[in-house]
Amino acid sequence: MESINSKKIDKNLLDNQEQLSVIREDIRELILQRDDISNISMTIENEINKLKQMIVARQIITLIPVERCPICLGKIYIDSASSDNCSYCNNEIDTTDFERISQYKRMLEESLYEANRVKEELVQQIKESEGKKKIIEKRIDNLMGKFVKDQKALNTPMESIVNSIKNRVESLTKDEYLLETQLSFLITKEELKLQKKQLEFDIDALKEELGALEKHVIQTDGFKQDKWKSIYSDELNYIFDSKMNVSFDNEFTPVIDQVNIRNISSASLKVAARLSYITSLFHCQNVQNINHLGFILLDSPKDKDLDLDKYERFLELIERSEVGQVILTGSISDIDLYNGENVILLLNDEHKLLKELK
Repeated sequence: MESINSKKIDKNLLDNQEQLSVIREDIRELILQRDDISNISMTIENEINKLKQMIVARQIITLIPVERCPICLGKIYIDSASSDNCSYCNNEIDTTDFERISQYKRMLEESLYEANRVKEELVQQIKESEGKKKIIEKRIDNLMGKFVKDQKALNTPMESIVNSIKNRVESLTKDEYLLETQLSFLITKEELKLQKKQLEFDIDALKEELGALEKHVIQTDGFKQDKWKSIYSDELNYIFDSKMNVSFDNEFTPVIDQVNIRNISSASLKVAARLSYITSLFHCQNVQNINHLGFILLDSPKDKDLDLDKYERFLELIERSEVGQVILTGSISDIDLYNGENVILLLNDEHKLLKELK
């Protein structure tokens, strides 16, 4: 049934389209005829206007009295005896010429009237054809609307299936995106776990290495401290010419025979302990890698209540130094105690280190 209706609509559409084509062709021909008649009417009107102007000009000119010649200005004698000749030039007047012009004018006016009447008929026919065209176009639009409606009714089940498939595809696409995101997250998580294990392994290795280094440093520092203690003990005993038990407390303060140096009453021993403290660190750099400048400046150590024999042994220790530099000041009266090769500068009243400017 639907197929029959569709074929019927198709046939009606074709018939109406053929009628519309015929009417459009008729309208086109009528418009061309109307335009041709309009052009003819315009030509006739122009010709009539020329005739009217000529007739009016003749009437006006014949009413103007001419008494003198326009060339020589001589007086013109008008002969009014004969009405068949011109009163000015005396030529014979053709009376039929004016009648012929009048007849030609009337013929043109009748032709113009007839052309206008035909033009009005053509305009009326064009209007009627335009009305028929609109009716057919409206009929075609209705048939097209009905055809589209029928086609939509036929396509509705298929469109429903297509829309259902589209929705399903969109849903599956979203699920695929979510699964890909989840998979990427899981892959990243596993990679982070592996990185974490590697970092934990590296941290453990570094901890072990750090522990070994700390142990080595502690052992090295302990060894250096023991070496320094040994050098300090030897130098102090050598300067003081005794066999004292020398050690350090937690603050590296010398302890001599179980007595802190702060509590020792012997001024000479205190001076010797302090000098040995300085020289032992200086000499420790000969056997151990320690942070020392390799430079000592001592200002008149003999003047610090140190006995002469102890001071001489102190000088012997200084001269044994293999590296570094020791600068020591002393009284010029004790110059015999020093090695002359090591004396850098002698100062007295006449030769002072700092002099007044003259």
